[in-house]
This record gives sequence, C-alpha cells and structure tokens, in this order.
Amino acid sequence: MKQLKTALLVALLTMSACKSQTQSSAQSSAQSKPATPSPTPSPVPPKSPSTQALEMDEMEDLSCGEARKVWVAKTKNLQLENQIAKLEGRPQPNRIAIAKLEGKIDEEDMLRSQEETVIKLERSLEKNNPDLAAALRDSEKTFLDSISVARRANASGSEAELKAALTKMTENNKAVQALAQAHLEKVTKAWQADCEKRGGVFVESPTGSACKSKE
Repeated sequence: MKQLKTALLVALLTMSACKSQTQSSAQSSAQSKPATPSPTPSPVPPKSPSTQALEMDEMEDLSCGEARKVWVAKTKNLQLENQIAKLEGRPQPNRIAIAKLEGKIDEEDMLRSQEETVIKLERSLEKNNPDLAAALRDSEKTFLDSISVARRANASGSEAELKAALTKMTENNKAVQALAQAHLEKVTKAWQADCEKRGGVFVESPTGSACKSKE
C-alpha cells in the first residue's frame, strides 16, 4: 500500500510538472497564435450491467477465488489424512468436513458460471436486440448484484446469509424472465398489428413468427 501511494504521488507530481510546462508553452504561443475554440466533449454513454459487473468483480474474484483455493487445499489435506487413517485401520474422521468444503467449492463454481452466463447474455442482447437489453438493464443489474452477494456469503461461511442470498437470487431471476416475456409479447403484438394493417397474415410457429401475404 505504501508503494502504491508513493507511485500515485510520483504520478501526480509528474502530471503537475507537465501541466505547468504546458501552461507556460501555451502562454508564450498564445501571443502569436489566435485562440481556437475547444471542441465540445462527447457525452459518455452509460455503462451496461455486464461492464459494471466486470469492473466490480475484479476484486470480488480475488477474494472468492482465493477462498476457493484455500478450500481445495484443505480438502486435499483432509483426504490425505483419511487415506492414512484408512491404511492404519483407523476411522476416517474428515468425511463431513470434506463434504462441506466440496459443497462450498461447487457452490462457488455454480455461482460464478451463472454470473458469466448472464453477462454473456446481456452482451449478446446489446448487440442483437438493444431494445430488449434496455428493458432488462436494471433488472439484470439487480440479478447480478444478488449473485455477488451469494458468492460473498458462500466465501464467508455464513449458511444463513447464503440461503437468503440464493432465495433473493431466484426471485430476481424470475423478475428478469417476466420482464423479458412481457417485452417479447409487446413486440409480437405490435408486429402482428402492423402485419394485419398492411393486409398480411400473421403466423406464429415454434421456430418463429412471420407476416405472410394473403393468397
């Protein structure tokens, strides 16, 4: 942390020095050159939930990832102790502890996989169906946040917090699906109305919908 603060201080001092030199050069050149209007800065687009999640998860992945490594190491040590006890004809004392650690590892893998799936889906929607992506943006962010809470609860070892987080995660997932379904129904009805207005026949099938001309 001390090295990081020193590096930041050096960077700030360097920027200040460069700024002072730039201002001196600008003042000397301003006397010989006419002033030009500065360009208007372009508005910064809002970050998508997937981008926000990736930025926030960098530190979270470190903590959850490190916790997973610890669980794996402990599991291997306990399994080795059990093997030694078995060879010596003694009871294997670590079965319950191993089962709990393996459960935490599986939970972390499942949550992380689900988080990655949601982020990939959100990116795909932004590219192929921006209207649906916009409709789901807030609910998807809430869902991703609930996954993060569940991962942290799993890493901390609190079964009660993990259970509550998983319940909230399920509720948020259902909310995303309900919004997606409502949006698709709205779009389908609008497409059907437009098709019939143009004198066509709107046909729905398991593979998709189509507007066909009357024969």
